[in-house]
Amino acid sequence: MTIDFPFMYEHVGDILKGVPTTLLIAVVSMVIGLVIGTAFALIRQAKYPVINQLIVIFVSFFRSTPLIVQLFAFYYGTPVVIEWLNKMWHMNINPDGINPLAIVLFVFTLHSAAYLTEVMRGGLRSVDDKQIEAALTVGLRKRHILMRIVIPQALGYAIPNLGNQFIALIKGTAI
Repeated sequence: MTIDFPFMYEHVGDILKGVPTTLLIAVVSMVIGLVIGTAFALIRQAKYPVINQLIVIFVSFFRSTPLIVQLFAFYYGTPVVIEWLNKMWHMNINPDGINPLAIVLFVFTLHSAAYLTEVMRGGLRSVDDKQIEAALTVGLRKRHILMRIVIPQALGYAIPNLGNQFIALIKGTAI
């Protein structure tokens, strides 16, 4: 098998047309997923029993099903759910009026949030407890400890995995 360079050169322009959409999906889902994932990781670390179990179910579902299955389920399931809501609550939402890019962004964000929850939970657990104790001793409030000490260090520990997740999102946009 040989590489057909003239064919590749002929279609480079077609490939480059998809780069903005790829970057849009990857960046938006990474940023929003990181915010959701960090919030979920903080909630899991706080150990609220019922909410923890809901987050565990969310993370398990989105990490254990393939991305293509999630895309199919949401793309074809959303109109069915909207029609059901229209019948049950007498709403008037057009199921065909939903932008496919919005569904893709939603699914990629949830998928990313599930993985980033575990990434950030690992980052939060790697921050030394002695630093938190020292900050409490100095008189910092818990909110300031989180925002100024814990989360910046957790992000530092999580950077390699955040990069891996971003690369996985870019690869996933090919679906």
